[in-house]
Amino acid sequence: MYLLARVLSQQRKRKDAEALLRESIRILEEAGLGESPACLQRMMFHSMELMNLKQLDEAENLRRKILHIMELSKVCTCSCNPTMFLQ
Repeated sequence: MYLLARVLSQQRKRKDAEALLRESIRILEEAGLGESPACLQRMMFHSMELMNLKQLDEAENLRRKILHIMELSKVCTCSCNPTMFLQ
């Protein structure tokens, strides 16, 4: 799902990509993997998609959630760049 969402995003089908990202993250969270590096990476990409869709409040809330998870784990093992939060 995540890879298909990335492809759809590149094809500028952002609404479809956003729906797939939500579903992918939901599945990981229900499986108890909501704090895994894979889930954090998907959340980060999802927040960027939300910004592209001009859903800034939702993107900000998702980034706050990511930061909270990272603070709890004290380790940033995802492939995202932490300085992206400062933009």
